[in-house]
Amino acid sequence: MNVLAEEDENDNGGIVKLHRWICYRDEGGFEVRLPGSRILRDKFDTQEEALEEIKRQLYYDNYDTNTKRRKGYEVPQKIQQKIQNLLIASKEKGIDVELDLFREDYYMYYHEALRIAHFGNFWSLREMLKQVKGVSFSEGDDQKTYVEVKVSYRKESKKEAPRDMETIENDFRNFIGGLRRVDMKQIRKKFQASTFGYGLSPTKWSFFDATLNKTRCYFDIRDMMEQFAKKGYLKLEEAGNRTYVCSV
Repeated sequence: MNVLAEEDENDNGGIVKLHRWICYRDEGGFEVRLPGSRILRDKFDTQEEALEEIKRQLYYDNYDTNTKRRKGYEVPQKIQQKIQNLLIASKEKGIDVELDLFREDYYMYYHEALRIAHFGNFWSLREMLKQVKGVSFSEGDDQKTYVEVKVSYRKESKKEAPRDMETIENDFRNFIGGLRRVDMKQIRKKFQASTFGYGLSPTKWSFFDATLNKTRCYFDIRDMMEQFAKKGYLKLEEAGNRTYVCSV
């Protein structure tokens, strides 16, 4: 997906850069500009020093011997989806993804490093990618290894929320009934990630407020939870500065 070395006569006076993230400084030396317009503070006298720092940014867990590796070999679902979406986007653009450049491609796509040691007891990128659903490897004529994924693993689009409050209330009652206690700040995220699969949009939904004797929209997620609590669907518990939504 990217080129390790390239020539930029306009910026570098014809100097061949060892990496596209290395930039020549007018006052001499080099600097590293990472995707997302992030410029490292350190200035480097040689390109070799700058390239070493790029490798340190991409392969942090190889450099830091104190990195704590998570137990087990299951890649978190969120990271699997990111890897799958990156590979699918590359395939749709007709771009082959090299295994040796995968971490660099990942950084360019998400502006964050892929710390494989943080997601499991993995000692190589290939070992980790083998655990991602739909991912496979192929050997090219150029003797390089390429990473692919089945298109069927594209992340599904968000499910459209129902319009009637009766359905929404029943869905939420079933959702909270299977949980004991959820931080109110996480309730929307957890509900959308559940089998119901749509987002809670309190300000778009209306109900009859008996106190005011009129129909109104919910003010926010707290107002919605408080109204559900009045109907006996759930109960709210305060603990310090946090509010928890609990099943009844």
